[in-house]
Amino acid sequence: MRRARIVATSDNPDTYVDVLAAIAAKGETDEVEFIFLDSEYKKQLLSEVQKKMVGLADLTDYEQASRLKISGTTLKHDLALLLKNCSLIDVTGVPKELAIEIAATALTNPNIKVCSLRWLEKLQSDVRFRVGQDKYSYADVISDSALNALRKDYIAKKHVIYVFGTIFAATAGLAVAQLAFGWVIPDKVINVMSLLVGIGGLQLAYVSLKRP
Repeated sequence: MRRARIVATSDNPDTYVDVLAAIAAKGETDEVEFIFLDSEYKKQLLSEVQKKMVGLADLTDYEQASRLKISGTTLKHDLALLLKNCSLIDVTGVPKELAIEIAATALTNPNIKVCSLRWLEKLQSDVRFRVGQDKYSYADVISDSALNALRKDYIAKKHVIYVFGTIFAATAGLAVAQLAFGWVIPDKVINVMSLLVGIGGLQLAYVSLKRP
């Protein structure tokens, strides 16, 4: 099941009604879980959100949002666990420091989007914007050029390190076998493995120095 998680830090149900509509509009989620980090489970908040969605059922995105399976749970400040088994994390209304921390943790997983709802028109005290009626953006904050570059750089280095480590381990294994068991290993094999180790080191250096 495609799961999204909303990091709930606000007591305003309208915030999450709109977020749920934006999530539903993307069409990538079947289940939404409200996460209360280091705080008590706010059952009343979820009830109010669901009631408001019913009242907005005449709007397509909100009607679709009402079909999502919604749940909630408390969670200690364990961001690795927060990112586990989900494809989207919503940080709308989350304090900037925490949102950055979550986005930074998600850099290690290219399959997770960290999204935030933003209205593209100036907010007015007497007007309530709604998804599908007013202009908004619900984008992956990691798609920002700087963060995206960091993610690509991390993934590139990780892959090179894995390959380099495998080659190095194989070479070390052959050397140990030759010394400990007296295996006769052709010089050509040793030369090829040494060459691969050198190429792996050069590739790692290239990735480290490369700038997007």
